[in-house]
Amino acid sequence: MINSFITKFSRRKDILMLSIDEEHSLEIKNYIQTLVLIAQWRIDYGESQFDQKIDDLNIQNKV
Repeated sequence: MINSFITKFSRRKDILMLSIDEEHSLEIKNYIQTLVLIAQWRIDYGESQFDQKIDDLNIQNKV
């Protein structure tokens, strides 16, 4: 799905640059920010604690 909105992709060292279809730019920006947040949580909490944090968030969202 997301690939259909990306019009240009380039990578230099640790920088990822995307040119995105303007119509969907906010949706994709939010999606990428979520992926970055998840990656940072994995680094900060470690795999098992990350899974527990996600479970805790899922429980909070069901209440």
